[in-house]
Amino acid sequence: SADKSLRVRGAFTRSDTVIDKKPYARWQGSMTAGEAVVLVVASAGTPGWLVPVLIGVMAVVLIGVTLRALR
Repeated sequence: SADKSLRVRGAFTRSDTVIDKKPYARWQGSMTAGEAVVLVVASAGTPGWLVPVLIGVMAVVLIGVTLRALR
């Protein structure tokens, strides 16, 4: 992952790697069956209401396009 704000919860360790002069974080570890891995991404500073509104707008547009195509 190129996103340095990503955190992994579980039995994993972070190892940074550079490929083509771009830094990447690599997570290494082992898991047992049923163990949860949680990825935590830092907030990008967007308001919490923005994503649901964008999803709602996209749903309305897709429904409209579908209804128009079915006519």
